[in-house]
Amino acid sequence: MLEWLADGNLAECFRDIPFLPFTKDLQRVRSSLKAKGLQLDGASPADEAQLESRIKVLSELMTNHENKNVRKVVVSHLSELIHANRDIFQKMVANEESSSMNFLTVVHDSSFVPAGM
Repeated sequence: MLEWLADGNLAECFRDIPFLPFTKDLQRVRSSLKAKGLQLDGASPADEAQLESRIKVLSELMTNHENKNVRKVVVSHLSELIHANRDIFQKMVANEESSSMNFLTVVHDSSFVPAGM
């Protein structure tokens, strides 16, 4: 059934699947998804948007799943994903930091008078 989904028009559904086990039975599914540009696990995403999407899926599963063992596996996969894509991840953090600093930086103008003063 997974092969049918991966080969058909429903391959996009796999974007919400956090990871696939590395088994011989799923190798064809992995190959089909990779050919369609869907990367799972520690595979290198093409850009920051894909990495951010993978991190988001894993983070939501990590914080919302009721089973402790599932959360442990998700943390392991998240760690592998970040490690495998260290350069992209560091760039994302630097971009977020500079964006946050631009938002938080206030330039006071001598002509500015706060309301109520």
